[in-house]
Amino acid sequence: MSAAKELVKQIINLDANVVISRKTTLTRLIEQYTKKIGPKYLWQLVVIDRYQNRRTLRAYYYNCEGEVAKRIHRRVFKGSGRKSV
Repeated sequence: MSAAKELVKQIINLDANVVISRKTTLTRLIEQYTKKIGPKYLWQLVVIDRYQNRRTLRAYYYNCEGEVAKRIHRRVFKGSGRKSV
């Protein structure tokens, strides 16, 4: 059972499209990006769509301003639509 998390700001959700290789599992994909974002601001990361070798991930950020969430999102997912993971 996970511990409760206190929210001090709104939850912000941002989408990212990523291209994956055939060998990449969804579990590995989620684990990889969860680790890159880190637990301080990441509430949840889910796959919301898939088409061929592309996946759309929705990241939910919490306890931060919208600009902070966008900065983290750009850093983690920059160029992810063009490269295989």
